[in-house]
Amino acid sequence: MFETGHFASLWRDMAARLGLKVDFVPGDWRHGVDPASVRQKLGEDKPRAIRAVAIVHNETSTGVASRIAAVRRAIGDPRRRAIPRRPISLEPMRLIGPTNGSVEVAVVGSRA
Repeated sequence: MFETGHFASLWRDMAARLGLKVDFVPGDWRHGVDPASVRQKLGEDKPRAIRAVAIVHNETSTGVASRIAAVRRAIGDPRRRAIPRRPISLEPMRLIGPTNGSVEVAVVGSRA
């Protein structure tokens, strides 16, 4: 999970309360998730313990947006056997248009 602002921190806390082991990659709240950081983090995971990559697409507390397609490419093509399948999940508060199959799980909330 990658820190992009307050909502990313809330998702981290919720995941931890649900008993998930969360590796929270620090960020500066001024930039979206860096695809190179995702690639590096997954490359360091030799035992393949990472089961998913979770990001906030549009961090409404800061206005920061992550480049979903670039992050998906950094995770790797799940059809290639050399790269383990890792779904990407996100909070798509302003996810507009098709994702071209790059998102496998999306969690959406309403403020109504």
